[in-house]
Amino acid sequence: MGIDWEDMYGFEDYDPCDYDMAYDDAVDDWDRYCFDKSYKNYYSDNRDTTRHYIYCPYSEKEIAKKRGARWDPVKKLWYYEGWKDPNLFSRWKPVQ
Repeated sequence: MGIDWEDMYGFEDYDPCDYDMAYDDAVDDWDRYCFDKSYKNYYSDNRDTTRHYIYCPYSEKEIAKKRGARWDPVKKLWYYEGWKDPNLFSRWKPVQ
């Protein structure tokens, strides 16, 4: 009983649980992209993460999301981080 891997795939060394080296390379590339400090455009210790809150009506939330705004569920307000271009969010009134 059971599956005969040789008949199914044409060679007897096939192991469905074998580690895939292509997957390993993809994971290494992704880790390097996300966490390696040489990728300054994505990850930077110098990036300003100050939150700038804006009044954004519900009907315009998709526009704000496309421009990079995020929702703060605690304050129930939209915000953008300081490293983003403030001109993208000039159509909405800032929270004082």
